[in-house]
Amino acid sequence: MMAISMLIFARNQSTNILPLMMGLFLKINGMSSRVMAILSNASVCVSGRTVERLKKHISNDAVEYAVELVNSGHLFSTIFDNINIYL
Repeated sequence: MMAISMLIFARNQSTNILPLMMGLFLKINGMSSRVMAILSNASVCVSGRTVERLKKHISNDAVEYAVELVNSGHLFSTIFDNINIYL
C-alpha cells in the first residue's frame, strides 16, 4: 500500500491523503525535521511545513466549531481532558 501511495504521490501531488496522515503522525510523535525532509523527498510523507499548516487549520476549525456550538442556543457541556489541542 505504501509503494502504491508513493507512486501516486510522485505522479499527482493532489492525492496526498496517506502521506499527509503519515507526516502528521510522524511529526506529532517527535520525528526530527531532517528525517521528515528525507521521507518527504522519498514521497513517504509530506513536508514539515505542510504538517504545521494542517495543524493550524485543524485548530482553527476546532475553535470555530466550538464557538458555533456555544452560540447555537442548544445545550452543550464542556469537558476538560488532557487532549493536546494545537494552537
